[in-house]
Amino acid sequence: MTEDQLQSALKSLGMTAFLDHLALFKSELSPADAAAELQARTGWASKASLTRVNNARRILAQGHEKDALRLIIASKLPAALREAAQRAL
Repeated sequence: MTEDQLQSALKSLGMTAFLDHLALFKSELSPADAAAELQARTGWASKASLTRVNNARRILAQGHEKDALRLIIASKLPAALREAAQRAL
């Protein structure tokens, strides 16, 4: 995964969503079950939830968790979210 692909996947997923639901994305749940859980937590549509799960898991499967967290830290997100990413790093 190139840096551009990582940024695209993270943008599609949402930096805040990646950080807030990282444990769910790392879980052993099937993609469908993880998407259903994400939908229950957030109220997002099922297809949107599945897209987020798939993008997050692609980032994780290709070993880019730390890179994604670094992008969040360097972003213009509120300081509290950037600090949470720093702690997760």
